[in-house]
Amino acid sequence: MTAAYFWCRWKGTHTPISTDVVRPERCLLGQEVTLTCSMEGKFPKNTTAMWERVHGEEKIVIRTDRVSKVRVPADEKGQQSQGAGRPLLHYQGWRATEERSGTCLMASLTFTPAVQDDGVHVRCSFHHKTRRFCEQRESWEIRLWARPQVSEIQVLPQWKPRDQVPFAVQIQNFYPKEIHQIQWHCDGTAWDTSEPTQYSPNQDLTFNAISVLRVPSERLNHPDLRVRVSIQQSHKDTPMEREIRVRDTGLLRPPEVSEICKPESVMAGEETTLSCCVVGHFPGLLNVSWLRRDRPATTSLRKQPGKGDLVPIENSPEYRIDPGALRTKDGKSFHQETTLSFTPSMQRDQGAEYVCRVGHIILETSTERSSGELQVTVPQPPVLGEISQPQVLAPGTPVTLSCRISRFYPKELSVTWYRKGRGEMSFRPLDNSDTHKIVTSDPKAAPDKKSYSVASQLSLTPLVPEDNGAEYRCHVRHGTLGEPKTKSIGPLELQVPQPPVLGEISQPQVLAPGTPVTLSCRISRFYPKELSVTWYRKGRGEMSFRPLDNSDTHKIITSDPKAAPDRKSYSVASQLSLTPLVPEDNGAEYRCHVRHGTLGEPKTKSIGPLELQGMSEGMGQCIGDTGVLEGEESSALRNLERPKKVSLWADLLRLILRAGGGGWGCFLQCWGLALSSLQVTPVMGEMFWRVLAKMVHPPLSQYSSSQAACVEEGRLPSYSMAGS
Repeated sequence: MTAAYFWCRWKGTHTPISTDVVRPERCLLGQEVTLTCSMEGKFPKNTTAMWERVHGEEKIVIRTDRVSKVRVPADEKGQQSQGAGRPLLHYQGWRATEERSGTCLMASLTFTPAVQDDGVHVRCSFHHKTRRFCEQRESWEIRLWARPQVSEIQVLPQWKPRDQVPFAVQIQNFYPKEIHQIQWHCDGTAWDTSEPTQYSPNQDLTFNAISVLRVPSERLNHPDLRVRVSIQQSHKDTPMEREIRVRDTGLLRPPEVSEICKPESVMAGEETTLSCCVVGHFPGLLNVSWLRRDRPATTSLRKQPGKGDLVPIENSPEYRIDPGALRTKDGKSFHQETTLSFTPSMQRDQGAEYVCRVGHIILETSTERSSGELQVTVPQPPVLGEISQPQVLAPGTPVTLSCRISRFYPKELSVTWYRKGRGEMSFRPLDNSDTHKIVTSDPKAAPDKKSYSVASQLSLTPLVPEDNGAEYRCHVRHGTLGEPKTKSIGPLELQVPQPPVLGEISQPQVLAPGTPVTLSCRISRFYPKELSVTWYRKGRGEMSFRPLDNSDTHKIITSDPKAAPDRKSYSVASQLSLTPLVPEDNGAEYRCHVRHGTLGEPKTKSIGPLELQGMSEGMGQCIGDTGVLEGEESSALRNLERPKKVSLWADLLRLILRAGGGGWGCFLQCWGLALSSLQVTPVMGEMFWRVLAKMVHPPLSQYSSSQAACVEEGRLPSYSMAGS
C-alpha cells in the first residue's frame, strides 16, 4: 500500500490512472484479508470508490457507507438479479475505506473470507456523479484455502484382509478438497502414493479425510521399524509428516510357550512325538528350533552327574521336525504347534533331554522348554494272576470273578471273558448282558512308569443247574504276544442248601436247687447262614410248652454262626441259663426250636423232666404220706424257705402237733432241706438237729411201710439214734 501511495504521488500530474486490484495469491479461510486499488492524477474532488463482489449472476456492491445487492446489467449476464439495492446482512463484515493524499485516491476492501467467497471476482471502480467519470479495475478469482490438521498415525481396529495391518492418519478441516500428495514410507522404503479415502464435509464446508496404508504383518519384523506419512496440500506447501515405531503401536505380543507334551512313557523301537505349542504372539514370525542334550555324565572325581551341551537337531532320517502351520483368527495374534518325531533307542535316548527353543522379535532372550530326562522302556508281555473268586459260591448270590494283569508295556491291551458250561465242548465269548457284567478298568502306570497293570472283573449270579460245573476263562491280547494269554477257573461248585443238624441238649450231671445251670444245644452242618433259635419250657403238670424270652430267671445266648473249615456249611451254639428252684423247676422240661430256610417245619431237641438233687420220686412219696406238703403244712414249709418275722419255734410246734409222732422224721428231713436253702450254717444245723432228736425219737416200728423203706434206703434219717 505504501508503494502504491508513493506511486500515486509520483503520477500526480498526469491523467488519472488506476492500478490493478492488489490481493494475496491465496486467502486463508477465516483469516481477515485486505484488497487495495488506487487512482493517481487529476480527477474531480468528489470522486468516490466502489467495490463490487461478482460471483456468477450475483453482484454485491460494497460502499464505504453500506453493502447492497444490485441488479446485474443485461449486457453482463443476460438477466437481472432480484432485490437490487437492499442491504445484505451476510456481507456486513465487508468494509470499504478510502484514503486521499493529494492527487492519489486509495480504496481498500477488508473482509474475512468464507468458503462461499472461493472463486469470486472483486471489482474496484472510481466514480463522479456530475462528470460521469468512471475508472474500474477487476481482480482475478479469489482462491481460498484451509491448512489441514493431521492426526498421529494409528492402527485401525478392523483388519481386512487380516494378514495386513492398517495404518491410518486422519486429515481434518482442510480446503479445498484436493490434496496434492500423500506419501507413505515403511522402514525407509517409499510405498505407492496413496489417495485419501472416506471424504466427509464439515458444516463450514471444509473437509475431512482418512489415508490408510496396509502393511503385511510379516513385514513388521523389528520393534524399531518405522512407518511414516508425508502430506502435501499443494505443490507449493511444505509437507506435513507423522511417524510411528512398531513398538509404540501396541501390536507386539510375546509368545506363550507351553511345556513339551510327551507320552506317559517312551518305548524303545516305537516312534514317539514331542510337541510344543506357541500361542498369543504378534507378529507371527517365530524362530523355532529343537535341541538335544545327552544323558548326564558322571565325572570320575565327584561322582556327580553333569549336564552336557545342547546340540541343535536338523531334519534327518533320524529326526523329523514339523514347525507347524501358523494360524490366526483375527490377524492380531498367532498360534502354532511344532513337533519333533523320532524312534527312541535305549542306548541313545535313555536319560536324554530334548529342548524346544522359541525366538521372537519382542524377546531379548529366547524361551526354552525341556522334555526332562526321557525314560525309555522296553516292551513287556502281560503277567496274568490267578482268577479270584469267593470261597463259597451259592445259587442266587451275586459273585465276581477278578483277573489281575500286570507288568505289561505298552499300555494298549484287550481283555475278553469266555464261558464253557457243564457238558459243552468249547468256550464261547461273553458280552455285557443281563446275566454277565464285564468291567475292565483303564490301565494304570506303575510307580517307575515302565509298565502298566489292570484288573478285569466278571460279575454274575450263579444259578442251578446251569452254572454248577461251569468254567470261565480270561483271554488277554497284547502287542508283545503272538497268541493270547489265558487264565481259567472252574468247574465251579455251587454250595447246595443244607438243613441244620441238632445235637442233644447238654446239662450238668447234678442239678441242685439254687445252683445256676446252663443248657446248651449245638446246631451244625447247615447252609445258608441265616437261622433262628427259640427255647421253650413246660413245667410239671403243664399241658404244653411256652416260648421263653430273656428275663431275670432265664438268659438265652445264641452265638453268630461260624463257617466250617471247608466253607460249605455253618454251625452255632445256643445256651439257656437258669437257677432251678423248688418246687417249680423240679420235673420241668425244656425244648430248643430251630428254623431254617431248608426246613418246612422247625427242628427241635428236648431235655427233661429235670430232677433236682434231694428231690427224687421216693422223696416226694415220703413227703406225700405225711401230708406235710399238703394244705397248711405246705404253706408252713414255704414260709421256712422264705422266713418272715414269725417265731421259728411257733411254726415248729404247730407242725409237730399236726403231723403227729409218725410224721416227725419226714417233717424234720423236709425242714432240713428248707434250712439248707436258707443257707443255715453247719454248726447251727447240727445244734438244731440234736435238739430235735432229743425231743422226738420214734422207733422204726412206728413208721409206715413206705417211711420205713425211706429210712432203710437212707433217704429219711432214723431218729432212734438221737441219743448218740
